[in-house]
Amino acid sequence: AANYTETWSQQYLDKAFNGEPVVFNDFLNNFRSSFSDQNCRHCAEVALWNLRQTGTVLAYTQDFNQHARTMGWADTPLMSLYQHGLKKNIQLVVVMRNIEFDSLRSMQALALKAGQTIEGIQ
Repeated sequence: AANYTETWSQQYLDKAFNGEPVVFNDFLNNFRSSFSDQNCRHCAEVALWNLRQTGTVLAYTQDFNQHARTMGWADTPLMSLYQHGLKKNIQLVVVMRNIEFDSLRSMQALALKAGQTIEGIQ
């Protein structure tokens, strides 16, 4: 982050050093768009890595998808993280089906179905 910060701020340092005006609102808007979004994405990434199913599969899936949308990653890494965060009994159902999932959505559909069955029994 330090290198990005240095690179980002250099344009403003150059202007100030050369006696050129810096419009504060432009600086502030640029700062917010450069760092707020990055911070939001970082928080979403940390959340995805640490997210675990503690309640229903549906609640976990909704939380997961909310963070996944912020990241905008491809399905393959998301599928691995999603499966890893499921409760062990749901993970087992997903793995035992031995299906080559073509999308996160198809994996989630199976997990949700398994969750409804297992959660309905408990």
